[in-house]
Amino acid sequence: MSVPRVLIIGIDGGTFDVIDPLVTSGQMPNLAALMKQGVRGVLLSTIPPLTPVAWAAMMTGCNAGKHGTYGFLEISPDSYRVRFLNGADVRAPTIWQMASEAGLRVGVHNFPWTYPPRAVNGYMLSGLDAPVFDGRIAYPKGLFEEVVAACGPYFDKLVPPRQRPYDVARLARQIAQTGNVARYLLRKHPVDVFGTVFSSADHVQHNFWHSRRQGSGNDEVEDVIAFAYQRIDAEIGRIVQECAGPETMVIIMSDHGAGPCKGGFNIDAWLTSHGYLSWTQPTSGGYGRLLGVLRRTIPGWLKERLRGRANAIKSRWIDSEFARRVNWPQTTAYCWSDYGNITINLAGRQGQGVVAGGEQYEAICRRLAEELMEVVHPQTGEPVVEKVLRAKDLYAGPHLPAAPDLVVMTNGLQYEIMTDIRTAGPRDEAEKGGLFPPPERQGLHRLEGMLVAAGPGVKTSAVIENARILDIAPTVLYACGLPRPSYMDGEVLTGLFRDEYLAAHPPSSVERELPVTGRSSGYAPDEAGQVEQHLASLGYI
Repeated sequence: MSVPRVLIIGIDGGTFDVIDPLVTSGQMPNLAALMKQGVRGVLLSTIPPLTPVAWAAMMTGCNAGKHGTYGFLEISPDSYRVRFLNGADVRAPTIWQMASEAGLRVGVHNFPWTYPPRAVNGYMLSGLDAPVFDGRIAYPKGLFEEVVAACGPYFDKLVPPRQRPYDVARLARQIAQTGNVARYLLRKHPVDVFGTVFSSADHVQHNFWHSRRQGSGNDEVEDVIAFAYQRIDAEIGRIVQECAGPETMVIIMSDHGAGPCKGGFNIDAWLTSHGYLSWTQPTSGGYGRLLGVLRRTIPGWLKERLRGRANAIKSRWIDSEFARRVNWPQTTAYCWSDYGNITINLAGRQGQGVVAGGEQYEAICRRLAEELMEVVHPQTGEPVVEKVLRAKDLYAGPHLPAAPDLVVMTNGLQYEIMTDIRTAGPRDEAEKGGLFPPPERQGLHRLEGMLVAAGPGVKTSAVIENARILDIAPTVLYACGLPRPSYMDGEVLTGLFRDEYLAAHPPSSVERELPVTGRSSGYAPDEAGQVEQHLASLGYI
């Protein structure tokens, strides 16, 4: 069996804060061995450190102003309607496309932001943004059915986090099947560049950072986060041992880090109380209560029969709810992300914009930033907001007009930014809890992700500083003997490699303009509903 030149294994939400104690205690021997053989270092994520933004940056080497993705969704500037994004909205070339065009074979498995799958010189099985896992996620056609026939049920996309007791055995099967399918693909369909992602660490960190004892009976574990990392480490070991070789560069990386959540900050309530956001009517929460009643009363067989239709109805309702409930002629700013994306309701840009450009726009941005910086959490007594950043200082490129005007960074990213419009329906008054409601998640993303690399020319037992997720794409191209396109924001991580290797293989670049591609047509209504359900279960929307 031929082995890949580059093997990329993603740990979604992977952080050295969890990994290092487990490595020290001998509970992650495979990652420990790779660190000893190669290089480790913090991998700085994007701002915000949000899954689609970060993975798009990893695959393209570009900032969001060039790849065009600022979150899980976008709000139409004309109609204020909600549109859920997917991999087709990544509007810069990916490493999978570039390697394919250079004649290399590529294999992509379970990578976020790759739905619908693109035609590549090899194969692609989509990840997080796929609405469901069936034949639609696979290129070429028939690959999904082949994998299922060989490996059994493809992938358990969602282990329900709020189910009690939490199904630890199901979590273990999810992780094992990710590794099983990856190994099957590498053995059966060898490629030059292969990427796979383990998503389970992110899920359990969001839901169980503070309550780690989970499961029941023989399946109870003391620390479900440690359990997930140990299982992922075992799968990494199997993939590397069975499917890589001395000539393979192995890259283990995360899209962002993770850490504990201290509390919630309802930014919609804050914007409303400070006169920036106006509503057309009080929040009733009736839709959410109706969904709860239906979930409890409809039999399981009927739920399955109605699921596609219900998701389509739900998607249309959510799509219109935001536009309908906000009093746009009285609104100057609104938030559309749990990681602090704020847009100014600008005249001439938004359909019912009220803020004039020029000095009025600048004054609103300054005042918003100043007032947000004054917010203090009543329980912790510390500032809630650490920074309010301007889009023009964060992003550059042809898709800058789609960026939020401001990005709010909470103190150490330890406070969950919450909004009143959710996929479960609007929060009613009893749920809101004022400006500082109880958070919905126990763990949140951090900027500090992780990177471990080993292979030809890579240093031994070394540490790399100042590595960025933007640098992964050009580094993968370098490991494949391909030049870095000049439009990329990332650089080759030369600090990974020995001096003599770099001298023998000097990095190269090629002058190339960024291709500007069209927009995605989005999901069908039933697909959007499926995606909403999954993202809501993780607390993203």
